[in-house]
Amino acid sequence: MELKIPITERSRKYGYVFWYKNQDDKVRQFFGETKKIDLWVNNSYLGKKRIDWRYRRISLGWTRTRPLGKDITVYRLTYNKDGALRIVCQ
Repeated sequence: MELKIPITERSRKYGYVFWYKNQDDKVRQFFGETKKIDLWVNNSYLGKKRIDWRYRRISLGWTRTRPLGKDITVYRLTYNKDGALRIVCQ
């Protein structure tokens, strides 16, 4: 399954994947009741990360998001049932 989330200015500045309240159902359906994931961003392993359901975010680290070019506008998320989330910035 794949999910696309827009990269906002806030995402770039603070280093998170943020989603909006109106996307909650889609994101919950995507992850199920998962609390922690193995995170891969552009083929780099970032370790085990917690999904922050309260603030609707997943931390990537600002050192990874600030250098992204303005032409990169979407996070493409692919989640495997083994707990690995792969994010490609497009």
